[in-house]
Amino acid sequence: MRILNYLANAKDAKDYEEWVRLEEHSAETKQNSTADYWFSAAEIAPAIGLIGTITGLIQLFATGIDPLKMGPAMSFTLLTSLYGLFVSHIIAFPIYMRLHTRAEILNGYRSKIVQHTINIAGIELASVGRVHFVPANPSKTAA
Repeated sequence: MRILNYLANAKDAKDYEEWVRLEEHSAETKQNSTADYWFSAAEIAPAIGLIGTITGLIQLFATGIDPLKMGPAMSFTLLTSLYGLFVSHIIAFPIYMRLHTRAEILNGYRSKIVQHTINIAGIELASVGRVHFVPANPSKTAA
């Protein structure tokens, strides 16, 4: 609606095209930012799991050879790796894929609308040109 409103009130086709391209870029950036957040989460989760794994290995080596103390340290080591992979591959990456696909579809649709309105602006605003209204002269009366 903002695009069509601006088109109806634009000064000329060049001004309209500059504005609508900027708006298109801004909308694409907003659309992609959420998907990028989940992609980052999917990339970082295994690394966080690896940090827990290293911490668990340190605990494991600190227990020495006592098998009763090795169990909790070993379970912590394996669980942190599992949690990191789970968050990455089961939660974050599928959300990213869904948002990314949705963003591509919406951005493509928006791009077609923008191009179509630019074409309309080129035709309509070029043919009309600037309109200058001259106020009516009240002193002249119809005879």
